[in-house]
Amino acid sequence: MWKRRELKRRARRALKSNYWRCVLAALVLAMFCGGSIGLSGCIGASCGSAAAGLTAVPGQVDVPAPTESTDLLTGGNTLISPADDSLISPAGKTAEDAAPADAADVEFTGNPDLDEAINEMMAVPQLSGLAEALSDLDQNVFLIIGIIVLGVLALIMLVSLLVHIFIINPLSVGCHYFFAHNSEEKAPLGDLAAGFDHGFGRAAKGMFLTDLFLFFWTLLFIIPGIIKSYSYRMVPYILADQPELGALAAIKRSRQMMKGNKWRAFVLDLSFILWYLLSFLTLGIVHFFYVRPYVQATNGELYQALKAGNGPDADPFYDSEPETYDDPTPDAAPAPYAEPAPSDAPASYAEPAPYSEPAPSSEPAPYADPWASSAADPAPDTFEGSPEE
Repeated sequence: MWKRRELKRRARRALKSNYWRCVLAALVLAMFCGGSIGLSGCIGASCGSAAAGLTAVPGQVDVPAPTESTDLLTGGNTLISPADDSLISPAGKTAEDAAPADAADVEFTGNPDLDEAINEMMAVPQLSGLAEALSDLDQNVFLIIGIIVLGVLALIMLVSLLVHIFIINPLSVGCHYFFAHNSEEKAPLGDLAAGFDHGFGRAAKGMFLTDLFLFFWTLLFIIPGIIKSYSYRMVPYILADQPELGALAAIKRSRQMMKGNKWRAFVLDLSFILWYLLSFLTLGIVHFFYVRPYVQATNGELYQALKAGNGPDADPFYDSEPETYDDPTPDAAPAPYAEPAPSDAPASYAEPAPYSEPAPSSEPAPYADPWASSAADPAPDTFEGSPEE
């Protein structure tokens, strides 16, 4: 279980060892990524501005005051009376008043010579028709200009969205990874490009889905969006530090890591409130040169603590430890060693018979020559005389 005091102590040590790089990384994160403001904040601000522009106070409608130059070409339906400066409405005129007035009786500019020239032009039927054509043309021009303006605004919003997805989101991932890496060793500025190097598509897609989910959660009366922002807090760190996980898997992993830690993370954020007050009093100088790097370094330490506490190689440094070390109570002395009882002898045991020399064998029969004759054999044939006989 991590502790706020220990996280901050480690963050200060990491910030001190790599101060200027941390300040630059925090400045990049604030300028281009807006800190914790994502796509939902931008869309919400745009929608709020549009809604404010379309909102009007009931009963108060601002209508431009008619002037003498209103509808000079067409003669207009509303004129200012030269005598009492009162409005003359056609609906309030009688049949005699509604008759066409003499051109010399109408004043447009207050200059008699110019008014006379205008009245003479208005009396020509061809010029009157030209004035009506120019009036219709003005309406079409305004319609075309309005369509062009809306198209340009839509194009700007589309380009801004693409820049946010494919440039700002990976840059935000790199900035968060810098502070997580700086927790272990002095991180180089090249870590700011980790979102482009460690899976550019994953970083862009993961942060876009995170912002999109937060936007929809924020529509539910804002509070669910705040809660979910803590659930998705570790997404940029995971996208850069664990490239084997996909975009949705990184979001799921962040929810697992923040389960049971959202309230403690909220209290951790509240613990910087005095630093934010000091930043306000110093017109943001302390904020950019110390508070923002300090907060980001603490968030990097929080990621390392949650990663170690949820992984197989849990770091016992972040586990809850007693404030003072006490010697454990010695165990009781072990029982004296007792010889095992001898096992019982088998029921009957017969000694083997003693070894005795084998009895001598009888004398062998005498050797008899197989070629020696015996009495039983017949006598060989005898021949008398010499062989020549």
